[in-house]
Amino acid sequence: MIYSKNPFTTLKKFEDDYVLVYEGEVYFLEGIGIEFWKKMDGQKNKKEIYQEICSEFDVDEKKVEKDGEKFLKKMLKYDLIELSEE
Repeated sequence: MIYSKNPFTTLKKFEDDYVLVYEGEVYFLEGIGIEFWKKMDGQKNKKEIYQEICSEFDVDEKKVEKDGEKFLKKMLKYDLIELSEE
């Protein structure tokens, strides 16, 4: 599955914090969520994004996958991201 940003969702940075704004609601991003959001381009699947994050930040792949799955579940729940077939 390919992950892409909901086109009606906006990423905003306030000082050191990142938030997503969608339909008047604000969702705070942190850690892997920020990097995952930045790398979601509608071309990559989650495994490719996890690999990019691991190589870029030298972090444990299992930790990235665990945190990434939680992030994706939350983003899907609130319709902040979309899925499409590869």
